[in-house]
Amino acid sequence: MPNKGTALVLEVLPAIFGLFGIGWIYAGRTTTGVILLVSGVLLVWGGYAFIILGSTALTAITFGLGSLSYCLVCGVPFIQLLAAAASTLLLNSELSRQ
Repeated sequence: MPNKGTALVLEVLPAIFGLFGIGWIYAGRTTTGVILLVSGVLLVWGGYAFIILGSTALTAITFGLGSLSYCLVCGVPFIQLLAAAASTLLLNSELSRQ
């Protein structure tokens, strides 16, 4: 049985950088961990790329007014922290049921 504290640390620290699911993989929930890892990378880093590239295109089309849309990038880390907290809490409850 994996150490609960180690699993939680492995879930929360990498999740801050958009790498969800590592704690789940360590805890033996490989399918859930891989799904979280792949979807986290696609959504977090894809979200950053979409906002930055979209804002750049919008800025070019609107002669600079689209640069205001760069403010959306500030929301991604907040959503990322909420997702990290939710994933860690779910892992904690899953490990407590064992």
